[in-house]
Amino acid sequence: MAKNKPEKTKTWKRFSPEVYGKTIAGLIHFSAKTVNSNTPSYGVRLGTEDRLDLPYVAVSTMHAAAIPADYDKNAGSIATVVAQVSAVIEDSLGDFESVPQADLDAIRTAQSVLQNRFELPSSRVGMRLRQVIVQDETGADVVLTPLQCAGFGVVLEKRIDEELSSEPAGQHFRRPRGYLGTGGANPQNVGRHVRSMTRPLWFDAPEEVMEIRKALATHFRGISLRVPVPIISEYNDWRQALLRAHRGIMPADMDARGRETEFLRRMVGAVLERGDEASALLDRHLDRLPGTVKTPETMDSVMRGLLEPSLRDNSQWVRDFANKMVLEIIDSKVRINGALHGLGIGQIESVGWVRIIEDLL
Repeated sequence: MAKNKPEKTKTWKRFSPEVYGKTIAGLIHFSAKTVNSNTPSYGVRLGTEDRLDLPYVAVSTMHAAAIPADYDKNAGSIATVVAQVSAVIEDSLGDFESVPQADLDAIRTAQSVLQNRFELPSSRVGMRLRQVIVQDETGADVVLTPLQCAGFGVVLEKRIDEELSSEPAGQHFRRPRGYLGTGGANPQNVGRHVRSMTRPLWFDAPEEVMEIRKALATHFRGISLRVPVPIISEYNDWRQALLRAHRGIMPADMDARGRETEFLRRMVGAVLERGDEASALLDRHLDRLPGTVKTPETMDSVMRGLLEPSLRDNSQWVRDFANKMVLEIIDSKVRINGALHGLGIGQIESVGWVRIIEDLL
């Protein structure tokens, strides 16, 4: 009859409170070694002050103290120290034969430092690390170095195990997972928790929703004030016919003025209709917009009025919009024989357009 093998137990190794304190103070969440084991060691530990309230799963959106921290490199007895520190913090002391109370007290006293932000000192970025250049709110370039968090993998593994253990009998749900050979032949040299990174979850790429993308673009950039090409072309054909019939001079009779006013009505109406459509688009996706507001306060007032009709109800907006529309019409071009040509309208000829457009509004 086979005998039950005795459970393995670990022998606790004594360290001074100073060793525990110094080791815990240097533990990190994000490590350069997880990216490339041959790069110089570097890492960052997030503190409670770094937590962000965002709808994403990330170390920064969780309580950082709940994410296991790790060492930046395996040197000396640090792996043993961190293993014992982790056993105390994670309440898994049952793996050890006996634990001196003095060591328990030293670790529990020092572990509060894990709530504080920490960054390993470094004067340069390892040449084996990738860098991404982005711009800040002022347009200045900022260089970012993406790092990985092995402790996040530990939390992920735990939650997957909990999910599997809670499955009803006869139901088996498995999340697709991949494999990454992180850490090389000796992952423990990179970090205590690096093995948790070898089985990442596998997801399909998110599908792009063009309407939401358009809503975000409209929120930040607004819409075009350009008059539709068919209307501009029709207006130009009418105008050129009158110029030819009157020796290059536009007539100022009531019929000509009435027809010109009708063209302006169509031009302005097309732009206002575009603004109303954009406003409805923003309303449909308001909960996806930054700050859940249709337009940022920094946007040009004329554009804000186009996107938010309630902001048009003042004479200043009407005057500013009319002036912009006049300039937009004057700058319009038509294609003739394959080439683009201006309308040839000057400020004098269009001097009365602002008042006409104001009356149309």
